[in-house]
Amino acid sequence: MRHVSATRTVAFSATLPAPAQAVLAACRHSASLRRPKSDRLPGKFKVRHYTVGSVEKHAPRSLHIWPSPCRRDANLRYDPPLEAGILIRRYKRFLADIADRTGTLRTIHCANTGAMTGCAEPGSRIWYSTSDNPRRKYPHTLELVGTDEGDLICVNTQRANRLFAEGLASGTLPGFSDCSSFQREVRLPGARDRLDFVMGGGDGGRDLYVEVKSVTLKLAGGDGAFPDAVSERATRHANALAALAAAGERAMLVFCVLHTGIRSVRPAEEIDSAYAAALRRALSLGVAARALRARISTEEMALQDEVPVILPDAPQ
Repeated sequence: MRHVSATRTVAFSATLPAPAQAVLAACRHSASLRRPKSDRLPGKFKVRHYTVGSVEKHAPRSLHIWPSPCRRDANLRYDPPLEAGILIRRYKRFLADIADRTGTLRTIHCANTGAMTGCAEPGSRIWYSTSDNPRRKYPHTLELVGTDEGDLICVNTQRANRLFAEGLASGTLPGFSDCSSFQREVRLPGARDRLDFVMGGGDGGRDLYVEVKSVTLKLAGGDGAFPDAVSERATRHANALAALAAAGERAMLVFCVLHTGIRSVRPAEEIDSAYAAALRRALSLGVAARALRARISTEEMALQDEVPVILPDAPQ
């Protein structure tokens, strides 16, 4: 069964904003329309296999997974390549209208529940993936957005956990080399939500509970902030980590920085003061906080280095 997406051919002057007209027209009328391999952005991640003992298998969420004795890279590569286009608008949280390189207008899925401040400017160059799932109404998904400053932003927040899991499985994630196993999507007794990871090994074999958050909001000076919209769910997660720490468990919040221009991360007090207060309380009870920044290119992504987490004093 073949996808039939909701598309229509449009004239540039009738539909696109002026910045989009210039960029898209240049794409259509240049040799770069046949994008060289080095400048292609992947569409769908290759399925990764994890070694469990001596048997390779796809890893279900509930399975403890041991990294292979042979270290491998932690890159997530898109396959097939992403397609490029121009963003016209993002609306209804989960939808975006784009113009592809042929001038066809497409409505695609946007896997991001946040405000996407600075990540959804009309006329921005974008890249999108295509799903082979015949049941999807919108087979294409917005993946990356380019900024005027030359940065790349991964706006598909579902990628954060996959990047973190790949880093753990490869044994190359900065600061997590003592992880001997991990479990995904763990529900705590009496809790409404799940936590992203429970990791074994390290600190005398005690488990480490980890929640991963995607950071794309860039402020002045390269500061990143989370969240970019009021998030009751994020506050619940901070409170759950605080409860674990208070009970003597190891708990950590990991900010996955998916904007190449961000140099540090702090709570967005001006956007969600309740979350900032919950984070302060969690850290005071012993929850650790780290920020890992992704290297993002037109072919792959990987969590590469650590940036500072800054906790300003609480407002008076």
